Amino acid sequence: MTGGPSSERSTSPDPLGSSLSWALTRSLPGREERWLLRALLHRGPSAQDAWDAFSSRVKNLPGLFRTDTGGRKRLGPLLLSSIRENALPADPGLLTVLKTAYLREELRVKALRKIARSAFDALREEGLSFLVLKGAALSEVVYPDPVLRHTHDIDLLVQGDDLERAQEAVAHAGFHSPVVLTGGRGTMVTHRTYTPILLLVSLYRYPFYQTDAQAIRRRSREVVLDALGPIIIPSPADNLLQAIGHASYSPRRSNLLWVTDAWTILQGQDSFDWSRFMEAVRESRLEIPAFVMLRYLKEEIDAPVPEATLEALSTLAVNAGKLRRDAALYGARQYGGQHSQLTALKRPSCRERLNLLRWQVFPSREYVSWAYGNPPALLLPAIYLMRPVTYAAEALKWRLIGLARVFAIRLGIPVRSESDSD
Repeated sequence: MTGGPSSERSTSPDPLGSSLSWALTRSLPGREERWLLRALLHRGPSAQDAWDAFSSRVKNLPGLFRTDTGGRKRLGPLLLSSIRENALPADPGLLTVLKTAYLREELRVKALRKIARSAFDALREEGLSFLVLKGAALSEVVYPDPVLRHTHDIDLLVQGDDLERAQEAVAHAGFHSPVVLTGGRGTMVTHRTYTPILLLVSLYRYPFYQTDAQAIRRRSREVVLDALGPIIIPSPADNLLQAIGHASYSPRRSNLLWVTDAWTILQGQDSFDWSRFMEAVRESRLEIPAFVMLRYLKEEIDAPVPEATLEALSTLAVNAGKLRRDAALYGARQYGGQHSQLTALKRPSCRERLNLLRWQVFPSREYVSWAYGNPPALLLPAIYLMRPVTYAAEALKWRLIGLARVFAIRLGIPVRSESDSD
C-alpha cells in the first residue's frame, strides 16, 4: 500500500485546472494522514494495510496520541475501536494512551450530556425551537458510540428573532458571559464548567457561504434520545455539507474530524439522499469546496460517493464563476501550513503559478465588492493597490503559525488547534 489511487489521478486532466486544484488540495490530508484515516475508518484487510503503513513511519505513536498536537489525541477512541475490531498490532504503551483517552471521553460525554440537557430543557420551557448541530448531534446520532467523537461545545441553530430570548433562557441553566460571534452569526455563552454553547443564526462562520435556515428546518428530523430527550437535527445531507463546508475554511480542518464525520454520516445511511445534498450545495454556494472535498473522500478514503454526483458537482464547480472561485481560495489559505506529502497532483507550471498568484493577490471585482461591503467604484483602485500588502500579511501570519507549530512539536510541547468550534 504505497501510492494508492492518488497516483492515478495525476494522469487525467483536472476539471478545475491544475492551478486551482493545486491551491485547494494543499489543505487536504496528506499520504500519511490518509493511511491513518483508513486505519481508523475501514475494517478488515484495508484497515490492516493502512495501519501497517502508518505505524511503520511514526517513531513515537504513544506520544502522538498522548498530546493534542494536530488534534490526534481526540482520535484516540476511534483508533482504539479499530484496533479491537481489526485486531491491529499495538504495543502496550500505545494501548495505555488510547484507553486513557477513551475513559477521558466517557467522562466528557457524561458531563456534556448533563450540561446540554439543562440548556435544551431551558429552551423548551420558553417554547423556542432549535436544531442541534455538529459534534453535539453527530456524536449522539451518527456515531455508534458518542465517546468516539470528541466534542467540547454545543452548537445550536436558532431563529434570528429568537436569539435574545434563547440567550436569556440558557442563562437560567448556568450559561453566562455572552460574546457576539464575528459576522453577526450568533452569540457564544459559557457554562460555569467552561463549556461553551453557540447560539447560531447561520451555519457557516465564513459569511460568503449562505444558510437557508427555513430549508434546513424543512429537511430536519426529530430524534428521541434517553440522555437528551427529543432533539431536532439537520438532515444527513445538510450534516454532510456542513461538515465539509466548515472544513473548507477552518484552520482546524487538520484535526481530521471533518473526514470522520463525513464518513460516518455516509456509512450510517442505507440510502443517502444525494438530490437533497445537491439542493443544499446550490443554496449555500459551496459548489467548488463540495466537489474538491467529496472527490478526496471518494478517491482517497473510498467513501460511498456516486460517480454521477461527482460529475454533477464537477459541472457546478467548473461553472461556478470568479466570485465562488476566489471565496474557495480564501478558505483554502486559512491553514497554518500545508501537508508535505500531498496526493500526487500535477504541479502547476510557472505560468499557472503566476495565474494563481494573480487570483489570490488581485481577486475578481465581484469578490472585492463582496469582501469590502460593496464600496464605491472610486475606491476600488485603492483597494487593489492595498491587496499585495494584505495578502503578504496574511501569508506571513500563517507562515509564522506553521513555524511555531513545527518548533513546538520538535520540543515536545502540546500544540492545540486554532480556536474555532468543531
